Amino acid sequence: MVKANILKGRDNNEIDLESHCSRQELLALVKRTYEYVIRETGKASKGYFYILSGGKSEVYILGSIHMADISIYPLDWRIEDAFNRADYIVVEADVTNMSDSAEYIQRKALFAGGKTIKEMLSPETYEIYKKQMEFYGFESEAYNTLKPWYAAMLIQNLSLQESSYEADLGLDMYFLARTIDKEILEIEGVKFQIDLFDNFSNDIQEMFLLDSLLSTGSNIEEDSLSSETLRYMLKVWREGDEVELVNLISIDNEVEVTEFDQLFWVERNKNMTQKIINYSEDDRGKVYFVIVGAGHLVGDSGVVKELLDLEYILEKVTK
Repeated sequence: MVKANILKGRDNNEIDLESHCSRQELLALVKRTYEYVIRETGKASKGYFYILSGGKSEVYILGSIHMADISIYPLDWRIEDAFNRADYIVVEADVTNMSDSAEYIQRKALFAGGKTIKEMLSPETYEIYKKQMEFYGFESEAYNTLKPWYAAMLIQNLSLQESSYEADLGLDMYFLARTIDKEILEIEGVKFQIDLFDNFSNDIQEMFLLDSLLSTGSNIEEDSLSSETLRYMLKVWREGDEVELVNLISIDNEVEVTEFDQLFWVERNKNMTQKIINYSEDDRGKVYFVIVGAGHLVGDSGVVKELLDLEYILEKVTK
C-alpha cells in the first residue's frame, strides 16, 4: 500500500501503524484504494489526452467536458501525472475567480433601456421560451430582460443540473480547484467568451435559444435530449472514442458550415491551435497542461488536425 502510494502516513511520512486512524484518514484511504483498483484494472477514464512533441517545451492537451458527474472519475494515472508535473495550467477561461467579471457579464447579458427579449424573437419562439422559463419558476420581469444567448445558456444549465450534472464536476473545475502551486493561463478569458455570444446576430441568437429550448424540454420527470446527449458523451469520453465524439460534436467540412459554427468552432479552434504552438515554442523548457473543450480537438477543423497539418508530432497518450 505504501509502494502504491495508498498509505502515505502522517507528518514526516511516519506510517504510525500503532495508533488509530481518524475518520478523515479512513476516507482518504478508502478513496485511494478505490482509485488504485480502478486504474490497475484499466477502468479509469481515458478521455482525449495528447502530448505535443517537437517543440521547446512539453505540452499536454486534454479535451474537457465542461459539465459532468462523478462517473468520469477517477482519471487515467497518466493524465494525473502530467497535471502534477505541469508548470502551467491553461484553460479557455479561468472561472475560479469571477468577481472581476460578474458586473461585465450582467451588463452584457441583460437588456437595458426597457428593451425586452420578446422584441428579438419570433412569436412562436417566445411562447416556447415563456412556457419554459415559467416552468422553472421565473417571473416575466426577470426572463424578459435576458438576451437570447444568455437565456439559452441558462436553460441548458438548469436542465443539466436537474439531471445531476454540474460545472463543479467538469474537468476544468476539477483541475482548477487543485491548482495551488501552478500558474493559470487563459486562452480566451471570460470577457472574450461573453463578447463572442453577445456579438452574434439576432438570427443566430434566436437559433441558439430555440435549439436549447427544444433539446431541454419541459418535463423534469423525463430526461431531456441535452441530458441524454451529455450522458452518452460522458460514456464516449470515458472510453476515449474519437470517432464517436466526432459524430457527436464536430463539424464536417463536406457540409456547409453555418455562421454559428464558423464563429463558435472554426475561428476559436484556429486561435487555440496558435496559442498551443506558442506554448510549445517556449524556450524555457516548461510543462504546459492545456484544457480545452473536447469538441475543439476533433474533426476536420479541430485542433488535433490543425497541428498535424502543420507537421507537429501529436500522440494520444491514453488509448
